[in-house]
Amino acid sequence: MVNLNLSDSKTTPKPVAPPEKSNTKITLNGSLQKQNANEVEVRPTVEQKTPNAPQRNKGVKKPLGQSKLFRAAYKMLPLLIFVLSISGIWFSAKQLAKGAGLDLTVIDTISTVTTIGKEPELKKDSTGGYTNILIVGKDTREYSDGLQNTDTIILVSYNYETNDIVMFSIPRDFYAGIPGEKWYVKINSIYNRYEAQTEGTGLPALVTSVEDLLGVEIQYYGMVDLGGFKEVIDIVGGVDVYVDNSFTDYQYPNPKGSNPPYVTVKFTEGPQTMDAETALKYARSRKAQGPEGSDYARARRQQKVINAVMDKVLSSETLLNPDKVLSIAQSLSKNTVISDYSLDEVKAALALADELKASNSYSFVLDPSVGNSKLVKTGVAENIYAIGPRLGLGKYDDIHTYVDLVMENPAFLSEKSIVYVYDVGLGYAATQKVATDLQKQYPFNAIVFAGTLRNDQTENSIFYNNESEKMTATFEVFKQHLNITNTEKPAFVTTKLYNEHVSIMLATDPATASATTESEAQPN
Repeated sequence: MVNLNLSDSKTTPKPVAPPEKSNTKITLNGSLQKQNANEVEVRPTVEQKTPNAPQRNKGVKKPLGQSKLFRAAYKMLPLLIFVLSISGIWFSAKQLAKGAGLDLTVIDTISTVTTIGKEPELKKDSTGGYTNILIVGKDTREYSDGLQNTDTIILVSYNYETNDIVMFSIPRDFYAGIPGEKWYVKINSIYNRYEAQTEGTGLPALVTSVEDLLGVEIQYYGMVDLGGFKEVIDIVGGVDVYVDNSFTDYQYPNPKGSNPPYVTVKFTEGPQTMDAETALKYARSRKAQGPEGSDYARARRQQKVINAVMDKVLSSETLLNPDKVLSIAQSLSKNTVISDYSLDEVKAALALADELKASNSYSFVLDPSVGNSKLVKTGVAENIYAIGPRLGLGKYDDIHTYVDLVMENPAFLSEKSIVYVYDVGLGYAATQKVATDLQKQYPFNAIVFAGTLRNDQTENSIFYNNESEKMTATFEVFKQHLNITNTEKPAFVTTKLYNEHVSIMLATDPATASATTESEAQPN
């Protein structure tokens, strides 16, 4: 629930009228003004026909592979809840409320007695397998005209069966439906549109839009202002962040004023300990040259900084220091808005903390490259930069399918691997059919039919073509799917071929091999 962004616009564009048929979920009854004097008129582009959505499966999830990306990001369940509960170890609830200026009387009146024989639990979705949190951030300092755009929107999902944590960042320029209205606007403006009319309705409206977009049920939400986030970093003494790519931004807005309007910020690849000001510059920069100069790269950096803050807040160095814990609680009480919770839920969060230390975390950004570039496109509105579903505004069926697959196999889809399939004896047409079938079954992965390499082999094989970029989850998925046992690179392969990550050499029909294996597995 952290805002780390700058907005490049101080006006809210006029929402786009939807297609004749709208999938927007209507859960709020308040009406919105559809036009302001300073709004820019935009129109949607021609939309494609939505195919029938596949049956969604949110049953048993499969743990696949390991990942070190953004470890234990979900530990921020809502951050204020966790920090306050830890504080209770050192102070009584009344002492904490008095020292931090917090009103805990409402919580005190909620039943705190857990049912005998039943452990306290966090809220879960209807499948019972996930707890989902929406993290929202705003930076009111950036909007002199009163706008409060939420440029940071991140869904954090925890899988109880696999202990996996998945983070989805939604770019601020994504055109989404307004709850209760047949209009589409940039998703970062939905909070402000509702809040400007009725205080307290902005976050619920944004939650509804995100649920529609991703096809998930959100149990908790929270929003923090930039001021509170910066204070927390100062309190914990800075954060440790690994900078993936060196970059320089010559157009970073001067935080000290408009003279000069811009300053230069520079980051070098490698591990760094950042103070609050440096961490915010790293997370908010979006004008750098090269791959780091985009909102999408910024979204990924935001997730890294959030994770670094949580690691530091939940470290023994912080938790064993009562002064730091109370200071964090005081800061967040002034800058954080969260959904309702009970003391039982606080207890459940504490009980879950140890398990989260060993969790695997995965990060995704809903940008035009996501899902093998098959889900999101640019140019969905005229006269303004915006992105949206390839199927058309409000048509999220394929995004829902992708999110379901990510929840089931986060390691597999996070690798974004390239797989080539070669004929080495099976035959050109037969190998092409296998590759085509794989493309249909795994539409969000890059699978390429590479033609005939040779025709004299008798055994199928799968191997890492590029040893420096081993895609472990991808390797295991296709190894099992095609029932290939030979994982050694063939002696006749002396180059890196097309520089793909995983290479598949087919000499026989994989379906035959699978049938044989199943037959051998049957009892006599």
